[in-house]
Amino acid sequence: MQPWRNWFHCTGSMYGQWLPGEDRGWRERDHRRHVDADYKHPFPKRAFADLKARSKKLLKQSPVELNHDQRIEVCKSLHAALIEREVEVVEMSIGAKHWHLLARFTAPNKLSPRDPKIIVGEAKGKCSFILSRQGIVKPGGIWAAGCRTLSINDEGHFWNCKKYVHDHLFEGAAVLSELIKLAEPRP
Repeated sequence: MQPWRNWFHCTGSMYGQWLPGEDRGWRERDHRRHVDADYKHPFPKRAFADLKARSKKLLKQSPVELNHDQRIEVCKSLHAALIEREVEVVEMSIGAKHWHLLARFTAPNKLSPRDPKIIVGEAKGKCSFILSRQGIVKPGGIWAAGCRTLSINDEGHFWNCKKYVHDHLFEGAAVLSELIKLAEPRP
């Protein structure tokens, strides 16, 4: 099914925050293994503890957890990198451990869609490079590999997703629309 007007909800996490063996389920790269769990259907206690321990041991750096000031700077920088790539961003939230994005990915001629995973990957790389050079985040990257893209089905889904992404504000996330409001001059 084609996304409604090329809108996508993209999600991802910070480096080291959602590893194979997590109690809440996980997906391995290329879906070699897809294990679902949630608070209603959890795994038996310690079912994948060995896998989680192994995953942690294989990390090249400590898991990334952003403080509030870093979240704000990451949100601004990722937004700028997406705009540079001609992505229409409606809402974005950057939390301590994960992020959400509602955006339209169309080609500059506005006729053909572009692959959101590729564009977001490029933007994440640029954001990480700039922020590490400014000393805001550690060199070596802050993002987990890849991202999940969900097609927006219709206008109702679009508005529900926008609210969902925005509501991460109440969990302490830096939210793009709120940062824009703060930047606007007051009368």
